[in-house]
Amino acid sequence: MSNPPQEGASPGASLFVPITISPGETKTVRVMLAWYVPVTNLRFGTDPQGAPKVENATCGSSSFYVPWYAGKFKSLEEIADYWRLKYDFLREKSVLFRDTFYDTTLPAEVVEAVAANLTILKSPTVLRQTDGRLWCFEGCSDDRGCCHGSCTHVWNYAQAIPHLFPDLERSLRQTEFNESQDERGHQTFRSALPIRPVTTNSMPRRMDSLGNHEGLPGLAHFRGHRLAEGLVAQGQVEPGLRHPHLDPRGRGVLEEPHHNTYDIEYWGPDGHCSSFYLGALQGAIEMGTALGDDVSVYRELLEKGIRYLESELYNGEYFSRRFRQRV
Repeated sequence: MSNPPQEGASPGASLFVPITISPGETKTVRVMLAWYVPVTNLRFGTDPQGAPKVENATCGSSSFYVPWYAGKFKSLEEIADYWRLKYDFLREKSVLFRDTFYDTTLPAEVVEAVAANLTILKSPTVLRQTDGRLWCFEGCSDDRGCCHGSCTHVWNYAQAIPHLFPDLERSLRQTEFNESQDERGHQTFRSALPIRPVTTNSMPRRMDSLGNHEGLPGLAHFRGHRLAEGLVAQGQVEPGLRHPHLDPRGRGVLEEPHHNTYDIEYWGPDGHCSSFYLGALQGAIEMGTALGDDVSVYRELLEKGIRYLESELYNGEYFSRRFRQRV
């Protein structure tokens, strides 16, 4: 049973189940909720010039985000049946995860920090389209997501997904090195939704596949390689990772305008993003070696970059920046 409709705007609703309990008696009432929203108006990213104009969301349309479950279930009734029939199985798996997670000798503060951040994976911050690929906001408010596009200078720092759900994490790399990267090696740090090739309105800058910004998809791919015990040796490397574009003058540091987590462009060499770049180069060396590739260019850039940071950007106390005039 439910409350009768109220006139005007209603901020919510309530459900209740009438029961009668005798003195000393106990009774359990199981309330199971399910929803099915296959049609959305979620769409982000600037389409290339000449692309068809999109106006209205329709069920199953590839022009708007369609949630993963809408490709798995055909109706609310199917979801409700699955939820009801599989409840005990799903609960058993959830309890197993909970008990395993908390069965640790780690300090309580560490466990709490990890547990609190894991909840994000079950929030509207994280979306999954029908082909199974993840797409994420940076966060979400009560009625909307904030900062779209699986932003690489946010989500490449996340550790829970690659350690717990490596297949889902690799779907982020799949997007970054394919739809989000063009033939020049320019890689946008905010992917489109639905996932598709887009143009960017940002300042033209070289964002090569090693990550000429703080996002470092190349470095994140190396993390996946290590966690999977030789990912690239199994042939699961994204083609875009081998893109030849590096820093323009081959100095081992980032000099072109490059975006970062402060939502600004750095102009000229800096220790901040260049240190990530050097880490990506080291990853390229190890993955390229596993593939049998010639990694001499990466090794040379790494050595040049280390020398430059230590001799030109280190002031004896910390690493600084050298500003370049805007053009």
